[in-house]
Amino acid sequence: MSTETPDLKRTLGLQLTTLRVIWVSFLTATLAMGVMLVIIPIEEADPESPLPMLLGVISLVEAGAALFMRWKLMGSIALVAPSDLRVDESLDGQALLDELSSAMNRYRVGTIVGIAFAESIAIFGLVSGLVTMQPLWFAPFAAFAVLLLLVQFPHVGGVRAVMSDKGRKGLSRALGR
Repeated sequence: MSTETPDLKRTLGLQLTTLRVIWVSFLTATLAMGVMLVIIPIEEADPESPLPMLLGVISLVEAGAALFMRWKLMGSIALVAPSDLRVDESLDGQALLDELSSAMNRYRVGTIVGIAFAESIAIFGLVSGLVTMQPLWFAPFAAFAVLLLLVQFPHVGGVRAVMSDKGRKGLSRALGR
């Protein structure tokens, strides 16, 4: 192990903690929308509106768009890291820190974009509940949004998926995995 291992672990930990705080805030906002929908008195609404179905279709498209954007921004969907390390060489020292920094930047942007798409699905549920005066319309949208959020929970494996084979191997060695 190199002397940079504590800095690497600290850097990775801080970066993932920041992303997790953002992730939790989106999850909390989704739950708060449900509470708001139950608390807010709705006076004028259209219970026969086709809007919930239309927003449901758009939500399915957005879920696919979230995964596509993660792939486009990161070069991988980065939900899990490949476990097969077929290289004998690995990066260490400054080269590993540089690759980790680059991978973390791509991972951060892709994750934030992905969870923003998930949040928009919850917002569609809120709008559906308000328009139809039926708060239960929020439930399927919220469940789908929470599922999409859970799949995108920030973790080391996701960062590793964005790294090169040598970088993944170096990170595994540095973290003792």
